[in-house]
Amino acid sequence: YYDDLPQLLPDKILFNYITEHRMEKLIKKYSAYEGPKGYKLSEEHIKAFFKQILSCCKNKKDCGNIIEGIFILLEQALFLNREYIVEHLEELVKNIMPEQDRLYVVPLGSLKDSAKHMMYFWNDFDTLRGKIEMEKDLDEVLKISEVRQIVFFDDGSFSGTQMVSIMQEYLGVKTKTKEQHVKELPEDLKETLLAKKILFFFIAFNKSLEESMRAELNELGIRNVQFVTVEDMSEKWLDDKKDLFDNEAQRKLVKNFLEEIK
Repeated sequence: YYDDLPQLLPDKILFNYITEHRMEKLIKKYSAYEGPKGYKLSEEHIKAFFKQILSCCKNKKDCGNIIEGIFILLEQALFLNREYIVEHLEELVKNIMPEQDRLYVVPLGSLKDSAKHMMYFWNDFDTLRGKIEMEKDLDEVLKISEVRQIVFFDDGSFSGTQMVSIMQEYLGVKTKTKEQHVKELPEDLKETLLAKKILFFFIAFNKSLEESMRAELNELGIRNVQFVTVEDMSEKWLDDKKDLFDNEAQRKLVKNFLEEIK
């Protein structure tokens, strides 16, 4: 009856190949997640997630291998929380500080975009307190004559579409998407923006697309561009990172399973 009611399967059987220590680390990693209305992930939620896999697993003899493979993906996945941002970004931010010892940072997008919310965690950078200006909108920054470099911050850029679209919006060019993130700049500030050194600063970035993104920005007149990232996300785990899984068979099982349920 476990095939019909996988939620009743004892944890000892379900996680036969996963040690208690690994499970505790995974639960601790995602316990920092906070969703709408204060929703948090618990041990119960995480284990229930894996039990769902049994309901979708067509060949029951493969279920254990698939669960182990997906467990590995969750162990290695980049989970952005306050602790990670403070630990990994502060030193990198120091390296991009301009000569005038003040960094002007503009989050990519508006309040409905993640970058704006993650900027709050920059307040935890103890050694940089007072050296980062991050409360001004782009038009305000562009009106400050001594600003030579503007840093556009976002948590992630994988296709580059949103980043390019936001810059198109600023410059009044028809966007690649139907979304609206920011307001068009006045004509004089458009020229000011194009004359500045622009640094795109990401936590996670697909570096394999850097040249194509640079070419699209160049078409907009944005030519003095630099990209900085904490994590390079150009490697496709289910295709390229074959040593991530226990074996090749497991990688194929996980890939096929995820393609079927997407």
